[in-house]
Amino acid sequence: ILLASPVCDGQRFAKHFSQAMRAVWQRYCEGKKPEALTLRCDEAPYFLDDNQPVELKMPAEVDVAAKRIESEDFSFALAGKVITMDFGGSFTTGKKFISLTELDSFFFIIMDTLGIV
Repeated sequence: ILLASPVCDGQRFAKHFSQAMRAVWQRYCEGKKPEALTLRCDEAPYFLDDNQPVELKMPAEVDVAAKRIESEDFSFALAGKVITMDFGGSFTTGKKFISLTELDSFFFIIMDTLGIV
């Protein structure tokens, strides 16, 4: 019974959580004061002080061509860039780092706490 309940419905939870965060952000951007937010089944979220559900404004779709990385033993297509985080600079100082930067398919976040890089 528990596994079939909404408590264990991860996709539904993610959808509602995403809608709630977007509604809170929109309210903040409109300069309104914080208020209790209600989510019910598959209805749009609404705030306690509003008379109607929040009309969620979704970001425009980004049309990004998929980049293709290929070698003899590997093929991978991805729209956008892969974000990598290097804590300590060990990856950044490795042999393959320069060749990966030339692909223009990665966004690197480098935390160089020891000043190695």
